[in-house]
Amino acid sequence: MHSPRIDGGLTTGAAASYTAGPRRTRGDNTGMAYAYGPLGVNVGYGWTSDRIEGFGVRIGIHVPVPLVVAAQPDLYVQLPGPAVLGLDAGVGMASVPAHATVMPYAQLGALRASGSGFYATYGFLIGPDPSNANYSGRGSGADVPGIAFQKVNGRTTTRAFAIAIIGRDRRCPAGVTNCVRRDNWAVASGMAVEFRHRRRP
Repeated sequence: MHSPRIDGGLTTGAAASYTAGPRRTRGDNTGMAYAYGPLGVNVGYGWTSDRIEGFGVRIGIHVPVPLVVAAQPDLYVQLPGPAVLGLDAGVGMASVPAHATVMPYAQLGALRASGSGFYATYGFLIGPDPSNANYSGRGSGADVPGIAFQKVNGRTTTRAFAIAIIGRDRRCPAGVTNCVRRDNWAVASGMAVEFRHRRRP
């Protein structure tokens, strides 16, 4: 829920989305989607370099509502502008410690001087199958591509985004035979708003 260009200082915000896709019709998760888009509040703090153009670091956390126990810390590094041909780009790592899940990701955008513009994100989710509470194995994964447009107005940024969660692991839970996994994907679209507080001196 952040752009590839880091703003120095404290930011707070919220995100909401609608998830579409097949619903599970078997097991303990009947009626549930493979995964869900963001719904919750965000807090972050960014540092930018005065000596290296475009370089910065941001730490943040997304707290889902109502699953506060599934808080998602995030670390993101913006790459120096000359290294990415003047574009806005970086790499990061998000996680859900309560679910033993991590997601390395990369972002790329061509934002205007004001900060408004389009950017894309691609992540790879690593951890237990998010759709099956009985699955205890490690190593399942999902591709998480997304695109967003953000509009900056003063200290407020509004984003419209769309993401997909496409499972790679088609294995079945231990002990289950003749199981075919075709419903391991979901898509979500939504809005996010972010408020930049005054930077510390």
